[in-house]
Amino acid sequence: MDGGITDEESSCNRGSYRCVRLGGGLIPATLNPQITYAQKYSFKKNKVVISDINIKITKVSFYNGLTADDKKLIVFDYEITNKTNKQIDAIAGWQAVFKAYQSNPNTAGELTVGALPADTSEQILNDQTQTIKKGGTVHCRAAYELASDTKNVTLKAYKGDGGRYLGKHVYKIGTFQDQEFDAGVN
Repeated sequence: MDGGITDEESSCNRGSYRCVRLGGGLIPATLNPQITYAQKYSFKKNKVVISDINIKITKVSFYNGLTADDKKLIVFDYEITNKTNKQIDAIAGWQAVFKAYQSNPNTAGELTVGALPADTSEQILNDQTQTIKKGGTVHCRAAYELASDTKNVTLKAYKGDGGRYLGKHVYKIGTFQDQEFDAGVN
């Protein structure tokens, strides 16, 4: 080979895709494992897709604390689907993928997981620690204590605990709603 472009390379590199050399042959770049990673693992439009689970954020809410001493919360309502036979529950799945932050001049600003608000349904409370069957979907919530009630919250997604960074979404602080505590007294 004289270092020039072969007929195979010339025909492959026309159109809307490029080709890469793999194992002595040329393949469309869309089949390159480095390129398909972004398609297989992503955090786009409030949805995380990884090999084991999908998580879709369906609602973001802001709550005042139950008492004046309690911190305000950001609450993410989400659906989580188990795509494997692995034992995955809604809480472990969320915590393996997401970390929440608020800007802080001295530290990383990672937010502390908070208690779920008083209006969380019994169904969510019951399902959150149950193993999700393969193909099953569970509705759940995650709450974080806010360090500031004015600074945006950045939610970062990773491919599992300690895994590769997938992306982030920034959520502006919204209107805070009061929690209504039902003590079961009529």
